[in-house]
Amino acid sequence: MNTYYLRTTDMQTLVDTALQANAITQAEGILSATEGGCWDTVGIIYQPTGDYTEGEFGRMPVMQSIKDENGTPYLHVNLRTPLNLDEALAAFSLAKPANPYRIFAGD
Repeated sequence: MNTYYLRTTDMQTLVDTALQANAITQAEGILSATEGGCWDTVGIIYQPTGDYTEGEFGRMPVMQSIKDENGTPYLHVNLRTPLNLDEALAAFSLAKPANPYRIFAGD
């Protein structure tokens, strides 16, 4: 199985690309991976800025979304598939994170 860590500011373009590559199907608005794979929409990932704020529960880190150069938050998706989609998904693919926020069971 191949695992792809994907991000985009335009989810529809990513979905359309994955549909054209036969990596996923869409039925009644539900996205599913083909070939026994798994499509996991992670969404927006937040990271600490290094600043802190005081709140009701004490000192808390200030968080902000991971954004592109225009300030648009990235949407993240993890895809596990037996298909080799290196070329089809190259525009969306990230190198495997050292500490992914969410992984598939068995990883």
